[in-house]
Amino acid sequence: MTRRIVLGVLLVVALAGVGWAIYRATRPASPGATATVRRGRIEARVDALGSLQLARQVEVTAAVGGTVRHVAVQPGDRVISGTLLVELDSPDVREALTQAQNAVRLREAELEAALAAPDQATIDLAVARLKRATALRQNAQSDYDAIAEQPDAESSDEALALAAAKLEYQIAQSEYDRTMRGASALDLDRLRVSVDEARRALARSEARLEQLRVLAPLDGVVLAVSVQAGANVYANNALVQVADLRQLQVRAEVSELDVAAVAAGQSVTLWLDAFPGVQLAGEVVRVLPAPSTARGMTAYVAVIAFAGDELALRPGMGVNVQITTGLEEAALLVPRRAVRTVGFEQVVRVVQGRKVADVVVTTGLSNGDEVQVLTGLSEGQQVLID
Repeated sequence: MTRRIVLGVLLVVALAGVGWAIYRATRPASPGATATVRRGRIEARVDALGSLQLARQVEVTAAVGGTVRHVAVQPGDRVISGTLLVELDSPDVREALTQAQNAVRLREAELEAALAAPDQATIDLAVARLKRATALRQNAQSDYDAIAEQPDAESSDEALALAAAKLEYQIAQSEYDRTMRGASALDLDRLRVSVDEARRALARSEARLEQLRVLAPLDGVVLAVSVQAGANVYANNALVQVADLRQLQVRAEVSELDVAAVAAGQSVTLWLDAFPGVQLAGEVVRVLPAPSTARGMTAYVAVIAFAGDELALRPGMGVNVQITTGLEEAALLVPRRAVRTVGFEQVVRVVQGRKVADVVVTTGLSNGDEVQVLTGLSEGQQVLID
């Protein structure tokens, strides 16, 4: 008997659950809590905060070491490309230039002399050296012949003198022959190569001398000067910071929940705290891959280009950012409040006469007010708003 009672109670509970489910699916709609499924334009947006940053900023460094001779600018000065910023002095650079200039003159003189025909004085000198060497060789030969029969003749002083005289004669003969026939083609080629090398070395020295004058690399404003006259600097030391204040960009921090929807090329609407009521248009240039945790949360920086030349903008100004991540002109729309999440599904409660049915839908773009419905609903249907 007890078992039958328990089974009866369980059956009643089950029937009550089924009845409640049927009631929920078919209960009358609440008056005034419905909306019509419609077609219209929807923009998906991502909101973020950012600030104005310099798009082009250059830290000008010393290309060569030296002593600061003159600082020509100070912070706040406007400069154009090529303006003198800092002038350095370096005795080593100037000495290297002098040596390079002397080397060019010497190599060019050697080539010019080799190309020119020998003058009479050069010929006379070569002839005189050859005659002298001939006489010395003859005398040394006579001295050696006088002792040639002695046992130690080959190691005698006369033998050594004869060998030296023969060598000097050969040298004099070669100089005479070279003087009379001029430089060979190979000698001329070598001289020409040496001239080219000397000229290239001079050009490098002149370039290093020019690097003592540190010039502005762009049109802009001097942000900072790191040196003063008399200071010693080394190559790659920072001297001056120059920035183009006309080229600003917005760096906005996008939440990790929204960053997947943000991409280069998307349009952006901007509002600056310093100019209430002014709206600017921009475009996402890129999204940096590394995360930022500056505000205690994980975010990603979106770099945004914009046009705002008519405003007196300054780096660091705060910006409110709204990125359009998607746009549909004829989307099927329902109020955002009409869509509920049930498990892993999106559900909308559709009014069918005096009954309500839960319908699983696929959603698309969304903004703060409405959601795009891709499947599950038709235009004109009535849905409940929770």
